[in-house]
Amino acid sequence: MNWHYLLAGILTVLMLSTLSQSALARDFYNGEKNVQTIYGKIVDQDGDPLVARAELWYSNLSPITQELGENVSEGEEWMRNLHHATFSTQDGWYRLEAPAGEWLVRISKGPEYTVKEAVVKINKAADDRSESGGERMDWMLSHLYDMKSLGWYSGDLHVHSSHSDGKNSIPQIVQSMRAGGLDFAALTDHNTVAGLEEWQSLKSDDFLPITGLEVTTAALPNAVANQKSKGFGHQNAIGVSNLVGATDAENDSIWLRYIYSGPEDVQAAIDETHANGGLYMLNHPFWMGGWPNGTISTWGDIRNYDGIEVWNGWPVPFLPNEYANRSNMDNTMAIQTWFEILNAGNRVAGWGTSDTHDVYGLAGLNQPTRYRTVSGNARTYVHSGDLGINSVMSSLKSGRAFITTGWGPILLVDIMGKEPGDTIEVSENESLTLHIQVLSNRPLADLADGIRIIQGGQVVKKVPTEDGVMAMDVNTTIDINSKNDTWLVVQAFNKEPSMAMTNPIFLDLPPHGMWGSTQWAFPEQASSWNTKRDAMPVQTVQDISLKLDKEQ
Repeated sequence: MNWHYLLAGILTVLMLSTLSQSALARDFYNGEKNVQTIYGKIVDQDGDPLVARAELWYSNLSPITQELGENVSEGEEWMRNLHHATFSTQDGWYRLEAPAGEWLVRISKGPEYTVKEAVVKINKAADDRSESGGERMDWMLSHLYDMKSLGWYSGDLHVHSSHSDGKNSIPQIVQSMRAGGLDFAALTDHNTVAGLEEWQSLKSDDFLPITGLEVTTAALPNAVANQKSKGFGHQNAIGVSNLVGATDAENDSIWLRYIYSGPEDVQAAIDETHANGGLYMLNHPFWMGGWPNGTISTWGDIRNYDGIEVWNGWPVPFLPNEYANRSNMDNTMAIQTWFEILNAGNRVAGWGTSDTHDVYGLAGLNQPTRYRTVSGNARTYVHSGDLGINSVMSSLKSGRAFITTGWGPILLVDIMGKEPGDTIEVSENESLTLHIQVLSNRPLADLADGIRIIQGGQVVKKVPTEDGVMAMDVNTTIDINSKNDTWLVVQAFNKEPSMAMTNPIFLDLPPHGMWGSTQWAFPEQASSWNTKRDAMPVQTVQDISLKLDKEQ
């Protein structure tokens, strides 16, 4: 007997057993019996271990109409295809638990790394969760794009923990951020800052935890009867450590700490956030389809907010369009509203966030949001130069940023060396050459409008993406044709669920020296934003539904 191999096997079993009992482990949902272990190690191209995300999917993507003998409601049927997920350790080890059958294993680490998949059949019928009775699958993810070397860092500005209505502990959330390739995140629990001390204690050289909270308002007379009544909307105060704008900060119910009577209360929270050095974001403006105006009932009354959550989470990947487009419509309407605010002459950033309540993507057995809002899906990249709090906050405020889903692509745009957040002095009939880089972690699709250039809210040019290539480097020219200050935004798309969008590059037309309004200007449309917007603008996301190629 080779004692070296025996010892190595014993150590592997002991290590994986310890992993399953660690602080980062969780009780997976396993409805079926006869569970086997899929385990192994995830490394990069140099053989160094990676903290990455591992997922177990039903291999045949189809509606899941029953679980544990219970009917699954319409709309959730596709979302059940994710069985469960986990993260590898600092040493790269992961484990998934799979019932007998055919499964798809997916390994990922955000848009800068390759995505790997393989189908595995678990044939053994006995209930044996030991590694000796399981399936070992090792993985190598290539680091395709080193954005940090270019001064770009990615983060998630909307995250919930078990201190409010999230499912996860603070250490679990931080591990999920690392697994998703994120560099910073803001903890934004509903109306509480209880988790911020522990959150900040986990700061490291490669991860910046930012303080914050989600100001979750209620309104009388419904506040007491319905503690989660939408009131005057949800907004994130980022970079603060106190309950800015609270009406009853000591209330035992977190849902009754912000009982607002009008938009002046929201404005007070915005002003107090700024006085504390923070940034203020309007969250998922058109998220609640049953409400005339989504969750923001103060359009046309509040001013000087810093950002809009123009992309909140992402629908379940690889689903038929009728499911994916339900959420795409809400985000499309948020983007269109952002464009109208920009057209009024206001410098407001657009940010993409996950709004995750369960970093494993399960959100509880009976919840419809499996996978939809995991960490960094969507995310915001900032060109901050370093991972310092002042640099990151400044870049967020100025819009030196682009947003993308956790599947990418990465989108870099410049005009004569100027990038999103910058201002360029131009003439009204000038031609501008845009340098656009679309960097993908899987082959691009042949899309006629895979790249869109938007000026002042209208698509002015479409550039096709090339089928099968991983990256594109494009120089393309547009004519401004404007007499007033305007702006440019670029969007890029790949196979569902990949999209990216820049913040504006501001075009300063004569007389030069000042872009937009000298003070906050309400758009003409603002008075209509408190009624339901039925029209779909032309900036809707791509209507495609393509699966990843299976590979290992």
